[in-house]
Amino acid sequence: MARISRAVAVAVCAGITAAAGAASIEVEGNAGIGRSDNIARTPDNERSATIRSVGVRFSALEQRRRLDADLIGDLSLLDYAGHLYPAEVIGSAAGRLRFGLIEDRLHWVVEDHFGQTRQDLFSAPSPANRENVNFFSTGPDLRLALGSANSLLLGGRYTRVDYEHGPADSERFGGWLALERMLSSTARASVNVSTERIEPRGAALTPAYDRSAAYARYALTGRRTSFSLDAGGNRVSGDGSGESGLLLRVELGRDVGGLSRLTLRAGHELTDSGASLGPSGEQLAMPSLETGSVIQTSQPYTSRYVGADWRITGRRTTLGFSATWSDEDYAGAGATDLRRVAFGAFLGRTLGARTSARLGVLHNRNDFKAAGGVTEDTTYSAALSWAAGRRLGVEVAGDYYGYSSELLADAHEVRYWLRLRYGNRISR
Repeated sequence: MARISRAVAVAVCAGITAAAGAASIEVEGNAGIGRSDNIARTPDNERSATIRSVGVRFSALEQRRRLDADLIGDLSLLDYAGHLYPAEVIGSAAGRLRFGLIEDRLHWVVEDHFGQTRQDLFSAPSPANRENVNFFSTGPDLRLALGSANSLLLGGRYTRVDYEHGPADSERFGGWLALERMLSSTARASVNVSTERIEPRGAALTPAYDRSAAYARYALTGRRTSFSLDAGGNRVSGDGSGESGLLLRVELGRDVGGLSRLTLRAGHELTDSGASLGPSGEQLAMPSLETGSVIQTSQPYTSRYVGADWRITGRRTTLGFSATWSDEDYAGAGATDLRRVAFGAFLGRTLGARTSARLGVLHNRNDFKAAGGVTEDTTYSAALSWAAGRRLGVEVAGDYYGYSSELLADAHEVRYWLRLRYGNRISR
C-alpha cells in the first residue's frame, strides 16, 4: 500500500510542478460531503454512512524545444465518518514526459498511469473491494533520418506494474525497431518489430515469458479524419511452450458535421492485464473516478474487442455515447475467461447564465465463462451546478448504483453529494 500511496503523491506533485510552468493549465479543486444508504453495497444488513471528500482535477500541456509534457487526472480523498473504513484516494491520473536529449533525435520518455480495480471481480466495488494499481514506464526513443522521407526508429522501455494487494505485480523489459516512411504531410507507413520480457514478481504464480510482434502500420492524420492500422502477428513464448496469433489494431476517427466526432476501434492480439493498464495510443485516457475490473494475473491472453464513441458538442448541449465489446481468452490455468459488454451515455445542458445540469448512465456486463457466472453493474447519475462566480461553483449530485449476479444476491446503493468547486473546468 505504501508504494501505491507514494505513486499517487508523486503523480500529484508532478502535475502541480508541471502546471506551474506549463503553457496550458486547468486546475479545479473541490470539497464536499456525501451520504450513502448502503456504503458496503451488500444485499442485506445495509449500513448508511457520511463521506467527506477533497479532490482535484487537473490538466497540463506543455510543448517546448526539449520538453513535451502531458498530465491529466481526477483524484479524490474520501474520509468515512466514524472510521467505518480507512480514508482512501480514488480516481485516476496519467502523465507523459518527453525530454529531448538530442534535438529531433533522442528523447527520454517517462510515463505513469494510476487508477483502481476491484479485488474480487464477482462482488460489487466498495471501499472494502477496491485497490490501487499503478503502471510506470521509462526509456529512450531514437529517430535516425535516412534521407528526406525515411527514418529508422529504435526504443526501449523498463516497465513496472504494481497492485496494492493483488498478486499480479510484474517487471518488463522491452524494445522495438521500426522503418518508417512519410507518404505525405499527413500519412506515414512503417514496418515494426518488438519484443518484451515479462517477469512476474512477489506472489505471482505465472512464470516469466516473452512477447514479440511483427507488423505493418499505416497512420493518417487529416483535418477531419484520423486513421491508424496495425496488421501482423505476435507470439508469446516461455517455459518450453509458445502461442502465436493475429495482431490487428484499427482505429478511425471522423468529424461528423461541425459539432460531433465519431470514433471506431477494433482489435485482436496477445496481451496481458498489466499491458492493458498502460498507454493505448498517443492521447492519454480521460480520467475517471470509476473502479475498473482487471483480472489480477500476469498470465497472457488473447484479446478481441470492438468499440465506438460518439460525442456531440453544441453551444449549450453536450451529448455522448460509448459502447465496447471485448473477449479475453486465457491459454493456461489460474485465470477466468471473460467476456465484457459496456455502454454509457451522458447529457450535459446549460440551463441559464449560471446553472447547468448533467445526466449519465453507465452499464457493465461481465460474463465469466469458465465460472459460469454473469455480473452486471449499472450506475445512473444526475448533477445540478450553479456558478457563484467566475471560478466558484456549487453542485448537488446523486447516484444510483445497482449490482446483480448469478452467483450472489443483488445489491443497491443511493448516494447524494453537496460539493463546492473552485478553479477552471477541465475542457479537454
